[in-house]
Amino acid sequence: MLCIAVIGCDKKDDDLLDKIDSYPVEVGNEWTYKIESITKEYNSKSFDKIINIDTFTVISYVSVIKDTILYDSIEVKQIKTIINNVVNYRYVNLDSEGLKEYGYFNQGFNKIYIYEIPKLEVKIPLYKNTNWINYYPQGLINTQIEKEVIDSEIIKIENNNFLCFKIRIINDSFSGVQMFEWISKEGLIKTQEIYDKNELQFGDGSKKYIQITNTTTLTDLKLN
Repeated sequence: MLCIAVIGCDKKDDDLLDKIDSYPVEVGNEWTYKIESITKEYNSKSFDKIINIDTFTVISYVSVIKDTILYDSIEVKQIKTIINNVVNYRYVNLDSEGLKEYGYFNQGFNKIYIYEIPKLEVKIPLYKNTNWINYYPQGLINTQIEKEVIDSEIIKIENNNFLCFKIRIINDSFSGVQMFEWISKEGLIKTQEIYDKNELQFGDGSKKYIQITNTTTLTDLKLN
């Protein structure tokens, strides 16, 4: 297993990455991520001075468990995610369009939830300026989510350079938040959610002025 820790910063280089033409969903592949949530508290609604910073960190373990079949006809990979001893599953397949998620099973559910229209998580092949619909309105969620490649960057993790496409996630139902993914041929390397500065008002009339950033970063991987 390759053990790596994030010690570097992101570096842009538009010329290094031409395309990504596959995604590593072989059974036995494993990724470990650090999920870090940083809450900055400001002194006033002018947000000109930080008076406190809270950091919350958890570890996420992701692994491709097995080949299986949904609806007696859809061949998929079962991907397991463990966060704080909570186990969830996703069911994905890689075809000529890209990496699709067909359904998921969350701990505590009675059955697998199957999408009416699969989510196209990563369009393959992936080029700079590629854009696609990730999620179509369906079921109880009447929203459309789109993704677009906006840049190519090098993510440095210890002595390893991951050539990534930076992807912006466009979800109109989540106003006030910027969402990004960094995808390489080794899979998902990083995600980030940057929430707008916000004023919180409590029942006693007091207020807090905060800004939250959630970042998920690869720390370890094993690919077959």
